[in-house]
Amino acid sequence: MPSSAGTLVVAQRKTGKTSLVLNCARSLITGEPFLGEFEVQKISGRVGILNYEMSAGQLGGWAAQVRSVVPTPEPARTTLAKSVRG
Repeated sequence: MPSSAGTLVVAQRKTGKTSLVLNCARSLITGEPFLGEFEVQKISGRVGILNYEMSAGQLGGWAAQVRSVVPTPEPARTTLAKSVRG
């Protein structure tokens, strides 16, 4: 995915979209290989995630499970995971 572009992940429910996106965010933030296999270029900016399918609490719980919200002195400057579910 180009560094200057946004990415939209679309698939049927329960296919792993959120897990994929959270793991991608972690790799971009830490520089660790994506899914342990694909090299990434660590970013110096922020990663934003907009999720239209789950509640804020559920999204936060999943983010904690894959550790995509990396502990830093100012974590809010690293990852923004936002539920926009109505």
